Amino acid sequence: MKDRYSSDRDVFMLEDDSGRIKLTGNITSTQVLVTGTVVAVLGTQKVGGEIEVEDFGFADFPPQTPHKPGKTL
Repeated sequence: MKDRYSSDRDVFMLEDDSGRIKLTGNITSTQVLVTGTVVAVLGTQKVGGEIEVEDFGFADFPPQTPHKPGKTL
């Protein structure tokens, strides 16, 4: 299994209905990013229109409670 799906030459873009913006910062070495990933980004927009990424998080399921046999949900 590959540990990374990106290289240092790749450019990361955040895209929504209004357009795209380039993400900068040390984001390629710490995370596995692939096309179509839903992500929340915390950062600062720079003069050139890029976002300097400070942190980001991915969508996930909430914690699940175990089902106890014999009880109805």
